[in-house]
Amino acid sequence: MHFDQKLTWAKHIKILKAKYMRSINRLKIISHPSKGCNRKLFLQLYRSLIRSRLDYGALIYNLASKSVLSLLDTIRTSSLSLALGVYRTSPRLSLCAEAAEPPFFYR
Repeated sequence: MHFDQKLTWAKHIKILKAKYMRSINRLKIISHPSKGCNRKLFLQLYRSLIRSRLDYGALIYNLASKSVLSLLDTIRTSSLSLALGVYRTSPRLSLCAEAAEPPFFYR
């Protein structure tokens, strides 16, 4: 956990975003059609690589402003769309329903 003076959690969330982008890049390599991964495996990788890190400390940094938390929501949306094999412009709630994941604001 990275604290700042005003407890806005912006620094911590920016650091988390950089870590998540590396994990998403790993998923992009595996998602190539020649690798042959299926949707079930991708969702398991999402849950182990991305969601587990999102959940750690979520009770504390959930008090951050909506604009700061939207950075994490974009990461979750892009990783779910990659895992499900849908377009990036798909609605967020439909991604959550397709993957059987609760929306970010409920977690």
